[in-house]
Amino acid sequence: TNPCSRSNGGCQQLCFHLGSGRRTCSCAHGRLAEDGFACERYEGYLLYSERTILKSIHLSDENDLNSPVQPFENPALFKNVIALAFDYSQKTAGTNRIFFSDVHFGNIQMINDDWTGRSIIAE
Repeated sequence: TNPCSRSNGGCQQLCFHLGSGRRTCSCAHGRLAEDGFACERYEGYLLYSERTILKSIHLSDENDLNSPVQPFENPALFKNVIALAFDYSQKTAGTNRIFFSDVHFGNIQMINDDWTGRSIIAE
């Protein structure tokens, strides 16, 4: 039987069936906690802009190719992001703020790191 078929095998995000009733957990973003089931955020990462999308890379785990934070792409919000600032205060999603300027819109905006709470700071 596939242990991932019931309650996602106890995994918080991803469950992979290894055969013979075995499974392993993984995280789409972040890293696997010591318990082997939960996912936790990286304490440090580099956030960068590719003009219309915000992405991140690891500062501490070069072997993990998954981005620490889910990339954010919204053509209605991002046209030409050229500058970023990051206010890192907590380890939980939604509590850290990202400030960015978009030369297409000619403004400075703020959004939480869980991609909620967007507001225009200056025009």
